[in-house]
Amino acid sequence: MLNGKVEMEELLESLKRNFDISQAHFSHIDHSETLVALVYRVDLPSKKSFILKVCTRNKDFYRELYFLNTLAEVLPVPKVEKLVQPAEGHAGAILMEYLEGTLLEESDWSHELAYEVGTNLALLHLTREDTFGDFTDCKKYGKSANGYFKGKFFEELNECVNHLPKEIIRFCQDYYRSN
Repeated sequence: MLNGKVEMEELLESLKRNFDISQAHFSHIDHSETLVALVYRVDLPSKKSFILKVCTRNKDFYRELYFLNTLAEVLPVPKVEKLVQPAEGHAGAILMEYLEGTLLEESDWSHELAYEVGTNLALLHLTREDTFGDFTDCKKYGKSANGYFKGKFFEELNECVNHLPKEIIRFCQDYYRSN
């Protein structure tokens, strides 16, 4: 979707207008944890800062938005301030609260931090949904995990059709159906 520096600059200019932050300074955040989005720190003249995530794939945008909203009452996640929905020809973008901090280094670990991480992990595991499936597509929700995983099994198996002998594919299908 974004094929070059000029397209990225045009997108950022468009987002500045959409988010009403034309005087902001954008700093690209480049580290190994930014796998599904282009991430920027946005600093306003008022000294207030935000994080801007630009998702070039629609599903990444909707997953990010879903989890930020769902976990907002459970974990310390950034508050979504504004967003631009993805549409034909442009990426989706989420402007969110900036949480002060740095990436953890091995030397940062302590008993207190381990306890805090463990507590948040437990809270995350206590967060429940009553449906299964891809949260970016409500048509694929199901009330049973079995149906969802059966569909995923056959979807993945179909990707192997051109790489494995037909007998192996048939054996896998028959085995799954019999159990």
